Amino acid sequence: MNTNALSALYLPTQEACARTEFYSARLMTPQEVSAATHNHPAHEQVALDAVWALCGDLKESSFEVFQRHREVQIASRFSVFTSNFGDTYLVTTHQTEGHQHRFLLPLYDRLCREFVHALDEQPFCYSLGQGGQNLAMVIPGHPLGFYARDLRVFCKDSGQSSLAEHFERFAAAVLTVGGVAAIPSLLQDEHVTDVSVSFVLPEALHSPGQLNASFH
Repeated sequence: MNTNALSALYLPTQEACARTEFYSARLMTPQEVSAATHNHPAHEQVALDAVWALCGDLKESSFEVFQRHREVQIASRFSVFTSNFGDTYLVTTHQTEGHQHRFLLPLYDRLCREFVHALDEQPFCYSLGQGGQNLAMVIPGHPLGFYARDLRVFCKDSGQSSLAEHFERFAAAVLTVGGVAAIPSLLQDEHVTDVSVSFVLPEALHSPGQLNASFH
């Protein structure tokens, strides 16, 4: 997996996001994953022991394509960008055919920072649901080793702002990442046609009742 910077941000138009669906996501600690999977078969509990999980959703058409390719390696990339407001974000992207899924994590958020600091040693996984339905697939991740240290450099405070300003800044980042052209294709000779974005809300913008995404 590469760590790249998005070199150019743009104000996305309605047309740029026309093929994009947005979902709330949840970043689960190893303890939360263990509690959520305690009724799963024993082999799944072993596989998910001490694992962080990014839980989000794919649009239905993309989910079907990902399912067809789940037995082969799905292309992935880590990207980091700084918004026009100076906030830093991590984007993890998966792609098969022309379908991309993107997780957006604010690197100024406490829990996201803990996740990044664990990436050099701890495994993680992605739980992707089918548009909020019960069907889901799990994509394994692997410790990033020394590459994780590069990510830590981007874990910076966003500074003080009002709740309304904080929401506006985060919403702008979500829309930017939702632009079809925001992340180049990870596959040669494939154009990105469909995008799903799962965004992890900063703690300042949610209450526990708003954490709808969970490990499937």
